[in-house]
Amino acid sequence: MSEPTYTCPECGSDRVTTARVQTFMVNTGEHYCHSIKTNDSNSPARCIRCDWTGVRQNLVAADSQVARKCAGCGATNCDCDAHDCRMGD
Repeated sequence: MSEPTYTCPECGSDRVTTARVQTFMVNTGEHYCHSIKTNDSNSPARCIRCDWTGVRQNLVAADSQVARKCAGCGATNCDCDAHDCRMGD
């Protein structure tokens, strides 16, 4: 079974990123551990299109039928690539 395509919960874009967080000891600079990996549900996530930020568990699987409001124009399930609704921001 393959991973679903995840999308932004605000604008529906699939241009989302997730981050790995490494932890280091303050006084020595010594590497402590990889505290958060990119596939962890609490890894920081960001949408490149609308600048939404949150965590990976908030992303929406593209095949789910969740209604989303566009951050640019307010339309439900907007396809921002079809028009320039974010141009005025």
